[in-house]
Amino acid sequence: MHSVAVPSSFIYTPSMPQPVFVVDQFGNHQLVYTVPPPQPVVFVPAPLPTHSDYHVQTTPLPDTVHPLLDPLRSPLCSHTASSSAGFSHKHRGYRWERDMDLDAMTRRNGGTIMHAEYVDKMNYLCKINNQNGFEFDRALLNLNAIRNRFLDEDILELHGLQRKLATDVLKKTVCEVQKGLRPKKLYLCVGQGNNSPTGESVIKRDVIDKAPLFGYSCRAMKGNRGVLVIEFP
Repeated sequence: MHSVAVPSSFIYTPSMPQPVFVVDQFGNHQLVYTVPPPQPVVFVPAPLPTHSDYHVQTTPLPDTVHPLLDPLRSPLCSHTASSSAGFSHKHRGYRWERDMDLDAMTRRNGGTIMHAEYVDKMNYLCKINNQNGFEFDRALLNLNAIRNRFLDEDILELHGLQRKLATDVLKKTVCEVQKGLRPKKLYLCVGQGNNSPTGESVIKRDVIDKAPLFGYSCRAMKGNRGVLVIEFP
């Protein structure tokens, strides 16, 4: 008898041996058990990761050192999605373009996933997707939405998403602006294209190209080439 190792992502349910009466050469009846052929293996996709699957470590509040004077703390805007449930009008039309410390913004809004942790988890999901060929679009969007939930309503992270997903998030955001759920001036974090063969962010190029379609003006943020400023009429 031999056994076959079955991956944990598969479910294999063997059938019970079946009793059968047979007659031997002497005319005696015997009860024997036959083992049926193996049942088909059923593939069950692993559940997508959720926020509860991550062990979130709370980042301590910043001290009196100003983030602009400490380059090691809270990197500037770099990485993805949309999750606004209505925006506070106190942010309408206001954003100093040098005020882009997303970690400080996350703490102020009650969030716990900081920039470094978000990037690590996003890269991990992309690595799984590339190696195993599974579709992790929903997982990427979930992580992205968790991150964006605690950013101000005029900030949208897109860097880290695949191009198609970033476009879908942009479409959703345009609808939110039209419904008055977001301000008409938004700051999109699209990345600097450090890993791009051309040295330019693919998402950044896509956002610029779609400006006529979605009806917004677009310009680069002064002093931060990883951020685009879009504004609706």
